[in-house]
Amino acid sequence: MSSSPSIVEARRPLAPRLVVALLAALALVLGPLAFVPASAAPGDPATVSGTVALSGDEDLVNIPVTLERRVDRGGDIDWEYENSDYFNGGGYAFADVDPGTYRVKSGGPSADDGSTPYAVKESAPFDVDGTDVTVPALDLTLGGSIGGTTAQDGAGALDGVRVIVSRLELGRYRYEREATSDSDGSYVVTGLRDGEYQLDFSKDDFLHEYYDDIPFDREDSTGATTITILNGNVVTAKDAALTPAAIVSGVVTADGDPLAGVAVSAYRKVVSGGVTSWESSQSYAFTDEDGSYRINTLPAGSYRIGFNDEGTTYAPEFYDDQPSVYSATATTFTVEPGDTEVANADLQLGGSIAGTVTGPDAKIVDVCVEAYGLVDGTYDESRPEPDLGTTDENGDYSLEGLTPGTYKLKFSDCGGNDLVSEYWDDQKTLADAGGVTVTAGETTPGVDATLAPSPTTADIKGVVTDTSDNAELSGIAVEVEQKFSSDDGDTWGFAGSDTTDSNGAYDVEVDDEGTYRVTFTDQSGLHFSEFNGNVTVASGEAAPAIDIDFGDVKTVNAALAPSVAITGTLTRPIGCVEPVAYAVDDADQSDPYFGEANYEAATYLIGELPTGEYKVRFDCGPQSGGAAFSRAAAAAVTAAGPQNWYLGKTSFADANTVVGTAGTATPLQPVTVAPVAQPPVVTPPVVGPPAPSAPAKVKPSIKVSAKAGKKSATLTVTVKASGVSPSGKVTIKLGGKKLKTVTLKRGKATIKLKKLKKGKKAFTIVYSGDSRVLAKTVKSKKISIK
Repeated sequence: MSSSPSIVEARRPLAPRLVVALLAALALVLGPLAFVPASAAPGDPATVSGTVALSGDEDLVNIPVTLERRVDRGGDIDWEYENSDYFNGGGYAFADVDPGTYRVKSGGPSADDGSTPYAVKESAPFDVDGTDVTVPALDLTLGGSIGGTTAQDGAGALDGVRVIVSRLELGRYRYEREATSDSDGSYVVTGLRDGEYQLDFSKDDFLHEYYDDIPFDREDSTGATTITILNGNVVTAKDAALTPAAIVSGVVTADGDPLAGVAVSAYRKVVSGGVTSWESSQSYAFTDEDGSYRINTLPAGSYRIGFNDEGTTYAPEFYDDQPSVYSATATTFTVEPGDTEVANADLQLGGSIAGTVTGPDAKIVDVCVEAYGLVDGTYDESRPEPDLGTTDENGDYSLEGLTPGTYKLKFSDCGGNDLVSEYWDDQKTLADAGGVTVTAGETTPGVDATLAPSPTTADIKGVVTDTSDNAELSGIAVEVEQKFSSDDGDTWGFAGSDTTDSNGAYDVEVDDEGTYRVTFTDQSGLHFSEFNGNVTVASGEAAPAIDIDFGDVKTVNAALAPSVAITGTLTRPIGCVEPVAYAVDDADQSDPYFGEANYEAATYLIGELPTGEYKVRFDCGPQSGGAAFSRAAAAAVTAAGPQNWYLGKTSFADANTVVGTAGTATPLQPVTVAPVAQPPVVTPPVVGPPAPSAPAKVKPSIKVSAKAGKKSATLTVTVKASGVSPSGKVTIKLGGKKLKTVTLKRGKATIKLKKLKKGKKAFTIVYSGDSRVLAKTVKSKKISIK
């Protein structure tokens, strides 16, 4: 669907005079939306009154005035028809107006042909809450006009063409005015206020179109030419040449007697990617009292004709006597402009299916029940428009007017009750569903269902083995991370962990839908760490994505390759802040394998080494205790000395060689690390002015990206500041309530929020600041929580 402004459908024949016509038109501007009631604010009804003034000399008689109410549809403001009155010199009045926000509209007096030179005028919005409201006078002024001619494509002038002008308001094109073309094909639509407009042209037996030569679509006017009215200007030469439509007509009966009120629809053949489908077109008709119908708006193409009894007594069918539009033997009409075809139908008595749907606690309202019939020997869920019903407040449903035969039923939560869909009888797929038999004139009762709550978690589970002998590995650390995307790139956040049991099995539950990866680590160092997909962590390659939906159970197995581990005990002397053990396999020590030291247990482990020969060195880490020990740090330590090689050796050349075998831990004798020699600290004398005070804190910039989920949200907060790397904490608030506080890591934090209510929400992000960066508070953009 295009993202262009949508169109409010307002198409009914108008009375001869605009006095009546304008009332109907204004009522129809928002007529289709009137099914959504506005919620009243507390307070008593009141009276809204006012007057209308004209800039000309016309009599102030029978001037239509309309009252509209403002409604909020999920954050989108709209106006819906509330009431109508006439202004007759003494004013207009609307009594018993409920509390709310309103506006008043009027369009001036009309001539005998329904036209008026005056533009529609709107009042400013006003509130009603128990006190009578007097609306300032609506001063009507002359409007602009749009005119042109209508003709038959390839022929002469065409009279009787209905020309509707729609105005852009609140993102939709809404009915404003209309005219009908004269015998010479000319038309003029007058009384247009300033704004952006579109035209559409319609006449029986011709194709409905927008200006300029764009096929009409009730939902999407993409491509229609926009016409601007400004300061009452006159626009001319907006001409249209209409193409004759193809026509399908016929008579619908039941046992030979005519049926009135049967909906007859044309389904257009569409071929996409080699697949044929039949899509309901905008061309339809209803049978009259004599059973006759006439579809007279068909563009050239191939069609199948469907008949549906709105009273649900008779079974629907497709021409000729077929249960589905997809029936292989259904008749296809291929038509060109001006062609006529005849399709009669004699409908058969239908049957019904009835039942009750319950949930975990009670009977459930707003569960959609779909019935899929057997077509050419196949139940096909991909075919559109299955027979559909919805449960009422008692959880009951009834599917009526079904063609006799066998059906499979699907029960889906369409009311936001968070229930899992299923097929009858307690099946997960259409293929496994039980069949329900429908007999003409009878009801098949007791086709009930009990729906389970929708899951709010998913599982990632599997078994970890050794590549050398396929033995299950116990004690393997399994960490699951979720992917978070923002404008700054992708990050991975912790989502859950487990340790494999004696059978090598693990099971991690995650509580959000999204993309994940899994890391497998042997904490003894005897196997190389891997991501899922057998991607070694050391390779730097990305793991294959694991896409998770709620209720999923994903099996992710891993096979780890054996590696060498070197272990032993290590004594840390006074002054040695971070003792480090590492193994090297070349004289320049350019690519050391770093180990991990447990200071409290006085042990070390250098794991995940390939099979080979190594020389092991022990040093003190950075004396500040702040930066991590790295290759650069190792080079610095090497230059500073002394060199602590295994068994007290002081150089690489003299150091003992340790032979490592994959899958084997090689223990070494105890080691005491000598501290790195530090140069003496010299404090220079103070010369000149005193040292400057600490630098002023810098202002941060904060960027927030937000992603909505099912009753959840994920926020990625990035804090930047000139010349420093911000630290500190970030607190997320909603409506003044504190939701979560996290610590920044390298200036970034990813926060998952759960158990949120549905609707549009903007979060407040409070950054605490640190010793170098000022605190700051910002708000995220609104996101829609599902």
